[in-house]
Amino acid sequence: MQIIELYIKGYKSVIGSVSSTATNKLIDSTANFNETVDVGDLVTNVIPNITGLRAFVTDIDSDTQLTLSADIFGGLGVEIYKIESDYTKADMFEDESVSITESLVNVRDISKVFTPFSQQFNLPASKHNNKLFRHYENLSLENSFDARFRHNAIIKLNGVDYRKGQIQFKSVTLKDNKAHAYKVVFYGETVELKEVLGDKELSSLDYGDLDFDYTSAQITNRLTADATSLEITYGANATDVLVPNIQHSKNMRYTTTGGYKEFNTTNGLSYVDLKPAIRIRAIIQAINRTQPEFNITGFLDSQQIDDVYMWMHRNQGFITNSTDGGGTQIIRNRFHSTAETDYTFVNNPSGAAVGDVRTVFVTRGRWLEEYKITATIYTSTTVPYDIRILRASDEDPLLDMTWDAGTSQSFIVYVDSRDFAIGSPIDIIVEVQTENALTITSQEFLIEKLERDSILDAQVTTWEADYSATNFNIDNTFYISKQIPKMKVMDFLSGLFKMFNLVVYRDGYNIVTQTSTSFMNSGVNYDITKYVDSSTSSLERLFQFKEMSFKFKSKKSFLVEYADEINQATFGNELYNPDAKWDGGTYKVEVPFEKMMFERLSDENGAFTLIGQGAMLDSKFEPTIGEPLLFCMERQANTNNEFTINSTTPAFYRRPTQLTTTNFNGINRLSLNFSKEKDEFLLETPTGSINLFDNGYEDYVEAVFDRKARMLKVSAYLPLSILQKLKLNDRLIIADKIFVINKIKTNLLTNKSDLELYNKEEFISQIENSQFAYLGRIAQLTESVTSTDFITVTWDAVTGATGYDVYVNGGLHTAVPNTTTTLKITGLESSTWYTISVRVKYDINGTDAFSFDTTINSKTD
Repeated sequence: MQIIELYIKGYKSVIGSVSSTATNKLIDSTANFNETVDVGDLVTNVIPNITGLRAFVTDIDSDTQLTLSADIFGGLGVEIYKIESDYTKADMFEDESVSITESLVNVRDISKVFTPFSQQFNLPASKHNNKLFRHYENLSLENSFDARFRHNAIIKLNGVDYRKGQIQFKSVTLKDNKAHAYKVVFYGETVELKEVLGDKELSSLDYGDLDFDYTSAQITNRLTADATSLEITYGANATDVLVPNIQHSKNMRYTTTGGYKEFNTTNGLSYVDLKPAIRIRAIIQAINRTQPEFNITGFLDSQQIDDVYMWMHRNQGFITNSTDGGGTQIIRNRFHSTAETDYTFVNNPSGAAVGDVRTVFVTRGRWLEEYKITATIYTSTTVPYDIRILRASDEDPLLDMTWDAGTSQSFIVYVDSRDFAIGSPIDIIVEVQTENALTITSQEFLIEKLERDSILDAQVTTWEADYSATNFNIDNTFYISKQIPKMKVMDFLSGLFKMFNLVVYRDGYNIVTQTSTSFMNSGVNYDITKYVDSSTSSLERLFQFKEMSFKFKSKKSFLVEYADEINQATFGNELYNPDAKWDGGTYKVEVPFEKMMFERLSDENGAFTLIGQGAMLDSKFEPTIGEPLLFCMERQANTNNEFTINSTTPAFYRRPTQLTTTNFNGINRLSLNFSKEKDEFLLETPTGSINLFDNGYEDYVEAVFDRKARMLKVSAYLPLSILQKLKLNDRLIIADKIFVINKIKTNLLTNKSDLELYNKEEFISQIENSQFAYLGRIAQLTESVTSTDFITVTWDAVTGATGYDVYVNGGLHTAVPNTTTTLKITGLESSTWYTISVRVKYDINGTDAFSFDTTINSKTD
């Protein structure tokens, strides 16, 4: 029998504002600390972008005052505190069974990302647990346990950490109107992604310094110039935003007499006919910048996807939806924190002299606390403009109206806990937009805090804070957050997980993303034969479907629609159907992205030009809007001077393509199609290329449709020495047969594990690489030194090895002799993640054979 312990953190969460200051004290005249706080609780001065403002409660002086281990308050304007418990051990029923189910890559549902979870289990309503859950059954308590959130937790086995994750409170059972037991569920750490991101849109992310002036020069340069020139002109991150030759409204054609013109007109290509695209990796970095709770690493923040971009096509047609295609005349100012420079603090016109209130947090419910926001715009002339006051997290409009009746006007909104959750900062964007010449002479921002002690009391003003905008000029700026497609961050990420068949798991602060092939090929073997309960087991059919379909959600452009209709085949999609007579239905994998077919233009004589393009036009050649479009770009030489823009003829331009420009895995270029297709510009299937299906899914599809494939269900009593180290990419040996783990359900009390395993010693990619499960691999690969441009790895020598092959991001970096066990990998980019693998080479009867890979993810400084 195991000793199970559950530790819960943050079950207590108290938020308030400091009313006065003293050294090493927290003073809040409205608090009730004797009822809500314990010695040892963690206190944070909640000011974003400032770290280290934390202390522990060392004494409870009174209901309104605490003594702290450090001095963390004073001189910072309106200061908001948050008090939460540290990890606290919960009481458990002596014989309570806790079962954890784990599966990352489930062959019966490979399109989903799984996380560890438990069955619902009970905790006794002991005196300690009643305090922990703050008498949840008592409906009269003001500051009861907040079951709307999941709370960090650790499960320990025999005193050793077994799993970290979160506890979800489900219910409390009563006996004689008194709490008897609390029901909870434990979830693994990766689930935090969905919890933290919620419904946030891509438009809410912080894209750093990627915004730029929307001018003919900028658009043309980002379409034509080489990377080095762009970085010199616009900065180190300039290539994060490039412009492809994809038109949003024009149907461009080419003739030898008329040149590159819109069909049936004399209109050439203008810079306003094009829209920029943003690098996918830059979006990942924006997520990490915006969400400090985690850091997405691995594949999605590596060089492997540097060539993949998202077209910034938020609305059909021109960027402003105006018929003339003019630029976006707009100004956006954000009220958020002192780190933002959009506003300058002026004074406190009335109420308490609280100083600069950025950041201010909502601390109480809407009946007790409300904020009045007043934005005042002063213009030199009466010109119509649109004003929107937005909640920054999702750009949900709190006010949206057009004004054309004067040169000064105040716009007012009220916000409370319905708009910003308790414990969240007030984060607002004031946006003014016009398609006319408009001069704003000044812009003011006033925030007023309105409070009452109870809903029966009159509302009073606690304080006011006045600000002036540092920038109030309407400019022609391309704002990434304004133009990026409308899509939830979580939908974007889950789409990438499906598209590339990624495994996602938590490693401390990092959310690691790794291709399934790389992940599954890098586990270790455990022989569990002697721990297996052989008295009962079963073998089942592994997969319940006869075919699998892989598709893009949307195809709105005319060319791909025509191609699908004419060819009676769906461009870019894949249907794996070895034998239609097999039993079962269709398993569907759909990614939430657009699939566009690009084209290479020919002249009136049928001769191909060097113009490659795309067009977001429907079957009637009208502008349309689809799902977000992912693609790559090739910098094409304009050798024959056929491509023109703004009546000029550049030497190069960027044409859209399905192919990455560099090798994706060191060997092949990746095609962003599930199916094998001819390249629209090269007019052939490129040699040395691999599609999404072959790269990410072939191993698993071949495995599950194999006639010999079986699902073995068996129980085992695994020792703690294996349980604590076992990973879901490890392989289990039973009676000399090697199995892949599909799912494990472990009863932590009895130590019994119910295993779902399938019989696959080597995947097809390993067989093609002459890799075999029986050959010994490197036990551990270690990152010994990192710098800005190199990583040094070390490993222990393997008996019988004739050498070692070292791979970086899936491609062979170098082969070294068996005497080498340390390698410095040079020529790397700074602050970049790399997947490094070492494969042991053997001589088997004069033929090279290899072990499975041992892999680490490492980041340069």
